[in-house]
Amino acid sequence: MNLDIAKGYILTIASGTVLLALLLLVILQAQNRAEFSLYGKNISIRLKEDGTATGGINTAALMICSAVGGLMTAVLGWLTLRGLRSLRKGRRQKELDALAKSLRTKQSQEESAIGDE
Repeated sequence: MNLDIAKGYILTIASGTVLLALLLLVILQAQNRAEFSLYGKNISIRLKEDGTATGGINTAALMICSAVGGLMTAVLGWLTLRGLRSLRKGRRQKELDALAKSLRTKQSQEESAIGDE
Protein backbone atom coordinates (compact mmCIF):
# COMPACT_ATOMS: atom_id res chain seq x y z
CA MET A 1 0.00 0.00 0.00
CA ASN A 2 1.17 3.44 -0.93
CA LEU A 3 2.11 5.83 1.93
CA ASP A 4 -0.26 8.50 0.58
CA ILE A 5 -3.16 6.03 0.67
CA ALA A 6 -2.40 5.01 4.27
CA LYS A 7 -2.06 8.66 5.31
CA GLY A 8 -5.33 9.47 3.55
CA TYR A 9 -7.21 6.68 5.30
CA ILE A 10 -5.86 7.66 8.73
CA LEU A 11 -6.63 11.38 8.31
CA THR A 12 -10.07 10.78 6.82
CA ILE A 13 -11.21 8.21 9.37
CA ALA A 14 -9.84 10.04 12.43
CA SER A 15 -11.14 13.48 11.53
CA GLY A 16 -14.40 12.10 10.13
CA THR A 17 -15.12 10.26 13.38
CA VAL A 18 -14.66 13.41 15.44
CA LEU A 19 -16.82 15.40 13.00
CA LEU A 20 -19.56 12.77 13.38
CA ALA A 21 -19.35 13.14 17.16
CA LEU A 22 -19.73 16.91 16.76
CA LEU A 23 -22.73 16.37 14.49
CA LEU A 24 -24.26 14.07 17.12
CA LEU A 25 -23.75 16.80 19.73
CA VAL A 26 -25.57 19.34 17.55
CA ILE A 27 -28.44 16.92 16.84
CA LEU A 28 -28.88 16.12 20.55
CA GLN A 29 -28.71 19.84 21.32
CA ALA A 30 -31.44 20.80 18.83
CA GLN A 31 -34.43 19.74 20.97
CA ASN A 32 -33.47 21.77 24.06
CA ARG A 33 -34.71 25.34 24.16
CA ALA A 34 -33.96 26.81 27.59
CA GLU A 35 -31.48 24.43 29.14
CA PHE A 36 -27.90 23.59 28.36
CA SER A 37 -27.34 20.02 27.27
CA LEU A 38 -24.12 18.16 26.57
CA TYR A 39 -24.67 14.81 24.81
CA GLY A 40 -28.17 14.61 26.28
CA LYS A 41 -27.31 15.55 29.91
CA ASN A 42 -29.51 18.52 30.81
CA ILE A 43 -28.09 21.16 33.15
CA SER A 44 -30.64 23.70 34.36
CA ILE A 45 -30.53 26.84 36.48
CA ARG A 46 -32.51 26.79 39.71
CA LEU A 47 -33.59 29.95 41.49
CA LYS A 48 -33.41 30.24 45.27
CA GLU A 49 -36.12 32.00 47.23
CA ASP A 50 -33.99 35.15 47.45
CA GLY A 51 -33.75 35.33 43.63
CA THR A 52 -30.15 34.11 43.20
CA ALA A 53 -29.41 31.43 40.63
CA THR A 54 -27.68 28.14 41.44
CA GLY A 55 -26.62 25.31 39.19
CA GLY A 56 -26.40 25.79 35.47
CA ILE A 57 -23.31 26.53 33.43
CA ASN A 58 -20.72 29.28 33.82
CA THR A 59 -21.25 31.52 30.77
CA ALA A 60 -17.54 32.27 30.32
CA ALA A 61 -16.68 28.56 30.29
CA LEU A 62 -19.47 27.93 27.79
CA MET A 63 -18.15 30.67 25.49
CA ILE A 64 -14.58 29.34 25.67
CA CYS A 65 -15.75 25.79 24.95
CA SER A 66 -17.80 27.03 22.00
CA ALA A 67 -14.82 28.88 20.54
CA VAL A 68 -12.55 25.86 20.93
CA GLY A 69 -15.24 23.61 19.43
CA GLY A 70 -15.63 25.89 16.42
CA LEU A 71 -11.88 25.95 15.84
CA MET A 72 -11.71 22.15 16.18
CA THR A 73 -14.50 21.77 13.65
CA ALA A 74 -12.66 23.95 11.12
CA VAL A 75 -9.34 22.13 11.62
CA LEU A 76 -10.96 18.70 11.43
CA GLY A 77 -12.81 19.68 8.26
CA TRP A 78 -9.51 20.77 6.74
CA LEU A 79 -7.87 17.48 7.84
CA THR A 80 -10.71 15.50 6.28
CA LEU A 81 -10.25 17.30 2.95
CA ARG A 82 -6.48 16.80 3.16
CA GLY A 83 -6.99 13.08 3.80
CA LEU A 84 -9.31 12.78 0.81
CA ARG A 85 -6.77 14.59 -1.40
CA SER A 86 -4.06 12.24 -0.16
CA LEU A 87 -6.22 9.23 -1.00
CA ARG A 88 -6.81 10.50 -4.53
CA LYS A 89 -3.10 11.23 -4.98
CA GLY A 90 -2.13 7.76 -3.74
CA ARG A 91 -4.65 6.02 -5.97
CA ARG A 92 -3.53 8.06 -8.97
CA GLN A 93 0.12 7.13 -8.26
CA LYS A 94 -0.86 3.47 -7.91
CA GLU A 95 -2.58 3.56 -11.31
CA LEU A 96 0.46 5.24 -12.90
CA ASP A 97 2.76 2.62 -11.40
CA ALA A 98 0.57 -0.18 -12.77
CA LEU A 99 0.52 1.47 -16.21
CA ALA A 100 4.31 1.88 -16.21
CA LYS A 101 4.75 -1.75 -15.20
CA SER A 102 2.47 -2.95 -18.00
CA LEU A 103 4.36 -0.78 -20.51
CA ARG A 104 7.70 -2.20 -19.33
CA THR A 105 6.30 -5.73 -19.64
CA LYS A 106 5.00 -5.05 -23.14
CA GLN A 107 8.31 -3.47 -24.16
CA SER A 108 10.33 -6.42 -22.85
CA GLN A 109 8.01 -8.86 -24.68
CA GLU A 110 8.52 -6.93 -27.92
CA GLU A 111 12.31 -6.92 -27.41
CA SER A 112 12.35 -10.67 -26.76
CA ALA A 113 10.19 -11.22 -29.87
CA ILE A 114 12.67 -9.22 -31.96
CA GLY A 115 15.58 -11.16 -30.44
CA ASP A 116 13.91 -14.49 -31.30
CA GLU A 117 13.74 -13.62 -35.00
